[in-house]
This record gives sequence, structure tokens and C-alpha cells, in this order.
Amino acid sequence: MAKSIADLLREMGIELDPETAKIIKLLEKKPTVPEDTIAAKLKLKINATRKLLYQLHTKGLVAYDKKRDPKKKWWYLYHWSLDRDRIKALVLDYKRKLLAQKQAQLEAEKRFAFECETCQEKYEYEDALESEFNCQKCGNILIEAKPTKIVLRLKREISFLENEISKTERQAK
Repeated sequence: MAKSIADLLREMGIELDPETAKIIKLLEKKPTVPEDTIAAKLKLKINATRKLLYQLHTKGLVAYDKKRDPKKKWWYLYHWSLDRDRIKALVLDYKRKLLAQKQAQLEAEKRFAFECETCQEKYEYEDALESEFNCQKCGNILIEAKPTKIVLRLKREISFLENEISKTERQAK
């Protein structure tokens, strides 16, 4: 099941209070929604709803279209929508940063060439050579490190992120 936009934004570290999350969920369902409809669904006054919408607009998550009310010439009607292109760009940037972090973690994990079977301590080649391939903690002989569960998990996560980024970039073209 695909994540909602609100969940993706939270995962990326963008804070959403319960009302703004509800607004995003409403806007996910339709291309544009009048602000009076949003206010009615949230059971808020129009000014309180507008304030929440402007907060989302400041973050670049929503856009609006403003038209004069045919009944009241001095009044404007606002129709709001998700800025889907901006959200896609934010998600793509987030995934690229996450990919870079995972790749750095993988490189850090791979640099351990030897390990102690007894105490699970890991050593880089130079450190193992310096200690004559004996564990500095317990004195047992070091063995060549096998790919750990962490390395295998990171490789899977990197592959998944690379596919996601590639798919998103193809859709943007």
C-alpha cells in the first residue's frame, strides 16, 4: 500500500499538526477544493482554515487559485490544491539524501575485514595486522569477516532507493 502524502512528509521531517494533515488528506482526494469546503469538513472557521492553508503554502506544499465571488463583488473565493510537482521534488531530494547516507553506512561497514568469533569485535585490515590477527579484547584469533546482516540489509535498501529514484525521475520526464 502506498503511503499517504502526509505520512511521506512526516517521514521527511516536515512537521504537520493534525489539522494540516487532515487538509492534505482532503486535497489528496480531489484536484482542487474550495476553502469553505475544507473549513466545513474540519469544522473550523474560514479564517482559521485559511491560516492553516497559508502555513502549508509557505512550506510550498499547496497552491491556490483566487477568483471573485459572483455574489459578493468584494469577496474572493480560494480553491486549493496540492503542489504535487513541488512535493515530488521534495521526496526525490529526500530519497537522494537517504541513499547517500545508506551508501556511506555501507562503506563504513565494509571496511571491517576481520572479526572475532568470540566477542564479535570487528577490525580493519591494518588493525588486525598490527595485532597479529589476535583480538585485542579477548585474545582469540581473528577470522575474515563475512557479509553481515547489516551489510546485506543496507545493500537491499540501497537497491530499493536507487529503483525508487530512477522510477521517479522517469515519471518526471
